[in-house]
Amino acid sequence: MSTEAWITIVVAVVTGACSIAGVILSNNKANREMTAKMDKQQAVFEAHVSEKIDRLTEKVEAHNKLIDRTYALEKTSELQGAEQKRLNERLKALEGRGA
Repeated sequence: MSTEAWITIVVAVVTGACSIAGVILSNNKANREMTAKMDKQQAVFEAHVSEKIDRLTEKVEAHNKLIDRTYALEKTSELQGAEQKRLNERLKALEGRGA
């Protein structure tokens, strides 16, 4: 093989190696950029979900407080109804004595 052939082969190998190195570097850069973009989107999504969970938690707590207050009112009403019944019976008994 002549010297020119060897030079052509060496130039082709160097060119191919440089092309492969360029592709690898380009792909690595694109991968880093995509990863950074995805990390940012993930952080925004997590913040959004966290905010929604916090709002939902507040609403559940408000609902639970309302249920507790309603239960207390029903219990008070029940006790007042029983007291009213007892007083009505006592009043009838007292009116029955006076008649």
